[in-house]
Amino acid sequence: MAIPAPLRRAWRGIKYRGYGQGWLNRASRRRFEALRPTLGEAQARVVADLRRDGFALADVRELVADLWPEAAEVGRAFIASERVRRGIEAYRPQEGKARGKDYIVKLHESRPSLPASDPWLRIGLSSALLDTVSSYLGLWPKLNYVDLWYTIPSPVERQAQASQRWHRDPEDERLVKVFLYLSDVGAASGPLEYVRGSHGDGRWAGLFPNPDPGTASYPPKGEIELRIPAADRVLATGAAGTLVFCDTYGFHRGGLATEQARVLATWSYVTPASIFARRFDVEGSTDPGDAAGFAVR
Repeated sequence: MAIPAPLRRAWRGIKYRGYGQGWLNRASRRRFEALRPTLGEAQARVVADLRRDGFALADVRELVADLWPEAAEVGRAFIASERVRRGIEAYRPQEGKARGKDYIVKLHESRPSLPASDPWLRIGLSSALLDTVSSYLGLWPKLNYVDLWYTIPSPVERQAQASQRWHRDPEDERLVKVFLYLSDVGAASGPLEYVRGSHGDGRWAGLFPNPDPGTASYPPKGEIELRIPAADRVLATGAAGTLVFCDTYGFHRGGLATEQARVLATWSYVTPASIFARRFDVEGSTDPGDAAGFAVR
């Protein structure tokens, strides 16, 4: 027998706020306080920007310079891969309605099993990123997503869909997504757009909130532009090697790539309260006593 939607929403709320925020986040916060990291200059700047705006930019060489050469090389291999070639050939934006995120070619089609040596997992679990994210959230986070995306340019006009519409992410009420550009991303590459102050206790935090844990808010078309001044909407353009940090409970959207592909690596960090399961597996055992092991436990 199907469970009525109101009961499902009520259960999600109890699980998220009672068990998740009431217990899991509290225990994670104690771990963070006991081993509070010392931040470098770039990390401290990112945390301050996140607290103020929900959005921050950095250069990868400021945070993970030692991991960037390998990441750039693997990124170039992904761009030249058969998977990307097939995805581009199969994409038909001019033939009726597009399906979901078919404009994005991803490195992983389903739940992958990643070895500890995976370059993207190593970056996502590096102290440079984990310490930055944990200092913003005030607790040890969980890494629940890692992948590479190739956004296919669409030369025809079509209606924005899926994450190309303004929305709040449903995974948590405080979370951080990190994007590492593997190609130059200009206005024609469909860069992320973010509403400053739509996170946490910001100026726009109460506008069109998510209806319940696990459900994203998609405001009616044109409402964000009508209510929020352009000065509070930032476009995340940047050269290859740009790191974008944002609390995606705040309003954001991916742009329409019209002339150039947008290629990036992405990581998603949530609090332990999140009701969303991790979307990858890790080969081998990890040490839950440190932040990296805790993040993928």
